Amino acid sequence: MEYTIDRTVLFPLIEEEVSRVANESYTDDGDSMYDVIRLTSLDNATIVRLEDDAIDALVKRTIDICTYNGSVLYFDVPDFDTYLEPATTREITRYIVLNTCAAWFQSRMPGKVDEYANRGQVAMDKAVTYLKSIKAPERV
Repeated sequence: MEYTIDRTVLFPLIEEEVSRVANESYTDDGDSMYDVIRLTSLDNATIVRLEDDAIDALVKRTIDICTYNGSVLYFDVPDFDTYLEPATTREITRYIVLNTCAAWFQSRMPGKVDEYANRGQVAMDKAVTYLKSIKAPERV
């Protein structure tokens, strides 16, 4: 199975998550924290680095079945059930987005870090489970 890292897809998903948290965040005095948390064009390079960190963690977790060439993750899973490919792709994307958001929130909204890190971990676990699932044998 192959997973192409498409940053033009990832960035809007990350921006959506960050914006939702930013929109719901207020100081104790009732002031909006939107401008402190939201992403700007100046943050693009940082987001790319945070995405790379998430991808590296996924590669490390799946090192026995994964190779990465900088834009595509190749998973060597000979008996992989291709029926699971869309779900696996969704979970990998979800993991990268949530993990990147958790890292982004480290300095801007520490109260959200655990939530996003935990959700990201669940997505990674699902993706790994899917990747390591094999086709059921066919009856002859």
